[in-house]
Amino acid sequence: MCVAIVSCLNYCNKISEDVALVECLRNIGVSGEVVPWDDENIDWNKYDIAVLRSAWGYHKQYDKFLNWLALLDKRELQLINNTDIVRWNTNKEVQFATLSQLKVPVIPYVISDSSVNFERLYQILNTKRLVCKPIVSASGDDTYVVNASGQKNNIQANTIKTIFNERKFIVQPFVESVYSGEYALVFLDGEFSHAVIRFPGVFTDKKTVRYIPKTDIPKNIMNMAFNVAEKIRCHFGENPVYARYDMVNEGIMEIELAEPDLMTRNIPVDQKQLVLTKFADIILKRWQR
Repeated sequence: MCVAIVSCLNYCNKISEDVALVECLRNIGVSGEVVPWDDENIDWNKYDIAVLRSAWGYHKQYDKFLNWLALLDKRELQLINNTDIVRWNTNKEVQFATLSQLKVPVIPYVISDSSVNFERLYQILNTKRLVCKPIVSASGDDTYVVNASGQKNNIQANTIKTIFNERKFIVQPFVESVYSGEYALVFLDGEFSHAVIRFPGVFTDKKTVRYIPKTDIPKNIMNMAFNVAEKIRCHFGENPVYARYDMVNEGIMEIELAEPDLMTRNIPVDQKQLVLTKFADIILKRWQR
């Protein structure tokens, strides 16, 4: 068995989590190597299963990324998480619509375009500050607060057409609690694994990610995570191999099922080894079934 740990040309073999996962696979008798999805010379037929990891930047060449997913489907190469989940998760319009239908408490949103009427959206979303971000995005790219003078990543409403051009984007109320950090809970095969508190640098000063033991996670946050995990399992008919649920007290900020950073560099070293070993075991079991 040979596993492709899927990265990208910019980060191939540079991410410690990827390299450590290869070692954990080797420890259970499975061959693995880190390969870039955007290298057209890769022979995907040599792999038995592929695990999407540090494929960062895919949103900047999204059509090419979708073609790559189609290539895997054509060659019947199993992807973790599967290609249907990845397509769903990387399009926030589709993702948020599904979560709303599933009665998951997402932060309120409106899908808009360059003809947006912000004054109307202030009323609809009942807020004094609005956030805009593309439907397909990552790492806070093109994420802005509207008309908030002095606010980090501020955008003036009259420049919206220049920034987003013909792209659709999501508009949401600015959630003040991000200043205190957002909870990121990682699940492996439907089971809680570990959690950290993150401080998204797009709106706040960059702060160190903080590990939070399970016993210190507020009950409402833990319940929210288990609730969405169960609804995702029912929706897709199986547990995702990995998932990260990012949330604040007000609701789900976003769920990461495509290539979530599992934040293992931010948890105790002994726990990191256990997490990645469990991850490797799940990969093997998914291939065997």
